[in-house]
Amino acid sequence: MISIIIPVYKAETFFDECVGSILAQSYGDFELILVDDGSPDKCPELCDKWAATDSRIKVIHKPNGGVSAARNSGLEIASGDYICFVDSDDTLPVNGLQALMCSMEQSNVDVVFGTFQFQYGDKLLPHASRLLEGKYLFKDVLKDFIDDGTLSGFLLGSACAALYKRKVIMANHLRFIEGLKNNEDGLFNFELALFANSFVVINTPVYNYRQDNAPSKPNRMNEKFGEKVFDILDMKEWPKDKYEYDIQKARRKVTLAWWDILHFATDYSLFKSLVFIRKKITQPNVRKGINYMRPKKMNMYKRVIFYLMRYRLCFTFYFLLKYVMPVMQKRVAR
Repeated sequence: MISIIIPVYKAETFFDECVGSILAQSYGDFELILVDDGSPDKCPELCDKWAATDSRIKVIHKPNGGVSAARNSGLEIASGDYICFVDSDDTLPVNGLQALMCSMEQSNVDVVFGTFQFQYGDKLLPHASRLLEGKYLFKDVLKDFIDDGTLSGFLLGSACAALYKRKVIMANHLRFIEGLKNNEDGLFNFELALFANSFVVINTPVYNYRQDNAPSKPNRMNEKFGEKVFDILDMKEWPKDKYEYDIQKARRKVTLAWWDILHFATDYSLFKSLVFIRKKITQPNVRKGINYMRPKKMNMYKRVIFYLMRYRLCFTFYFLLKYVMPVMQKRVAR
């Protein structure tokens, strides 16, 4: 049986669609755990309403503590052999669970990772995995896990679109880090990678990731959030030299600079935006990290960004962010 855990917070507009997509799955051996994270809208009532319609649905009502705390609460009562995480405004393709479960049964690994699709209204755009379809040992990807040099962050950065063996999570006391607002999924998967043995990547869309629901899925990042992740990784005891943490950390400095530019650069006037971009891409740690990046492994979109950063083309960077990307991101697969 699969335990599906959904943290629920400010998602009443899309919540019914989310739950409906799960109940419509071609694979039906699951329990659905809805964790009301102190949502101030109608979501608590909707959770109870859904629970009254299907015996597979369990509801937890708790004070607001964030998505990590909500997922951890769900893990405490989960009884399935496998765990699947879904966000409350996203949906699953009808065969999503079936694809994950078939791969799990055939390969007998600790985790199966599928691909996902970005959802803009009724339009779905595929998002390709950075890993080719196949079976991997976690130890073989740890040198690239934190940052593989493609301006993309954690190699396996999402806990959604995945199926986990519950016994691996529980035996190693793995939980999401509470109070962290970004990268909690990547850190969870990284922690798991240190203990687990193997995983499979399937080139099958198993998850629809909604992009047009700002209240429940803020895409704005605090400019300092990356330092919190470094603090956690620095303090943690793990074989840093063996897995080339210094190189991965240098790459991640470049990735964080790109994310800061993406999220903040166009908030200002043209002059201030150019100053902001220049400040980010001329930082000494960014110039150092650029030497460890892997443009040949980047898609065309990321490769353009990389060369704009390498050659400090600030105005072209600004023009791309301001006028080109808003049009492209809803039309071109990432």
